[in-house]
Amino acid sequence: MRKAKAKPKWTERYEAARARWEEAEAWRTRLAGLGGKAVAAEKAS
Repeated sequence: MRKAKAKPKWTERYEAARARWEEAEAWRTRLAGLGGKAVAAEKAS
């Protein structure tokens, strides 16, 4: 078997940032689901 290439240093930071971003996205969609009606009412007024 061939040895896997060593990961560049930046990938660790990138993956951590991506994980945080995906978590934030999940919260955003969850809050949008809960507060969607309120947001729609605000935009309407």
